[in-house]
Amino acid sequence: MFSNDSRWDRHTPDQSREEDVIEVGVIFRKNKIIPTCFVWRHEKYVIEEITYYWQERRGGYILHFFSVTHHSNVYQIYLHNIHMCWRLKDVCPNS
Repeated sequence: MFSNDSRWDRHTPDQSREEDVIEVGVIFRKNKIIPTCFVWRHEKYVIEEITYYWQERRGGYILHFFSVTHHSNVYQIYLHNIHMCWRLKDVCPNS
């Protein structure tokens, strides 16, 4: 059975990193959010693949998380459903 502790985002080395606000280009298709690109620190990242999607409820709101790839790096981004704000939570660079 899937364990939340097995996800790579639960064990990142730098949990104190500030979550940056990002701009995200999306497509809405059949009631799904599909991020296509994002801008982080004035640089555009074209999303090559969405490797994982999940939701987390926190009180009265929902966070929509996406693990996405750009080149060989994996980025974890999320959308806050009340504030309609995207943030970059983690970056897992290719070693």
